[in-house]
Amino acid sequence: MSVQTQSIGNQDVAIDYNGSFTLTGGTLLAVGSSGMAEQASSADINSVLFNKSSIAADTLIAIVNSKGELIVAFKTVKIASSVVFASKTLVKGSYTVYTGGSISSALSNQITTDGTYAKGTQLLTFTVSSTLTEVGSSAGGQPKK
Repeated sequence: MSVQTQSIGNQDVAIDYNGSFTLTGGTLLAVGSSGMAEQASSADINSVLFNKSSIAADTLIAIVNSKGELIVAFKTVKIASSVVFASKTLVKGSYTVYTGGSISSALSNQITTDGTYAKGTQLLTFTVSSTLTEVGSSAGGQPKK
């Protein structure tokens, strides 16, 4: 199962829950504001939440592994400042997030995991060493586990 969500308003978070949210598989991409950004409270697959200052609407964002291989590329629909991505392709290791650049394959519903990515501007780097990774901080949401 794959789920993609982008918040409707410029100040809305893409994931909001009370209690707990267990991610047991599939692929999740959630893009929104960082005001109360949250990811799963527990997961069976690796998940990353990153918060960054404002990313303009219609911006190509790509996550690339340390070998330079594309993990996921997508375009923002609205202004965004947080992204949650979870997938079995997100294994332990180092990753770089880029904005801009170009992708050799077409986006389907604003996302792809195929093709070759020509690097744009580096936004941030992160390392996955456990199932839940958080880069940056949000102003609210569930407490970090």
